[in-house]
Amino acid sequence: DKEGFVVESAEEQHDGLRVRKHKRTGKRIAFFCPHGTGFWRPGDLETKGLGGSESSVAHLAIKLAERGHKVTTYTAADHEFGWYKGIDQRYSTAHMATEQKNLDVVIACRSPWLVRNPEMKIPVWAWHQDNGYGNSWQWSPEVANKLAGNLHVSKWAQDGLIRELGTAAGLPDPRRHSV
Repeated sequence: DKEGFVVESAEEQHDGLRVRKHKRTGKRIAFFCPHGTGFWRPGDLETKGLGGSESSVAHLAIKLAERGHKVTTYTAADHEFGWYKGIDQRYSTAHMATEQKNLDVVIACRSPWLVRNPEMKIPVWAWHQDNGYGNSWQWSPEVANKLAGNLHVSKWAQDGLIRELGTAAGLPDPRRHSV
């Protein structure tokens, strides 16, 4: 919630709702999701549905929040933001760089080039939910070396990215990848 607590359980009683909570103790994590194919936010899972890539980001964010991390998503959306299942949903990916003093790590979705931003002073991980990221404008040895690591939704996605990029970007090092 807004105060930094995670709800453990809630049960209805005769005098109202009894809620058990604990204080968040994890990392402060932000997902940087620049505008892609449409406007969205994690809460759209329940209202209008999301595509596979957006759903994977939303579900990962929810799981991280459930484990006690403070999670913020920065996405392009055309409606109000707020809290959803422990995630602070925010509009405008442009604000993320200025708010990084409140973060421990950024997970960049389809935007590994974020590490080139001289204003980024915290670790940036790339999130790979599918393949097709061998574009030379996004990847270079400079980008690959600045990334803290690569997170993959599956072994298939990991193997596909490494196959696409080969050794040019320095990605095959298995210590730089997590599934």
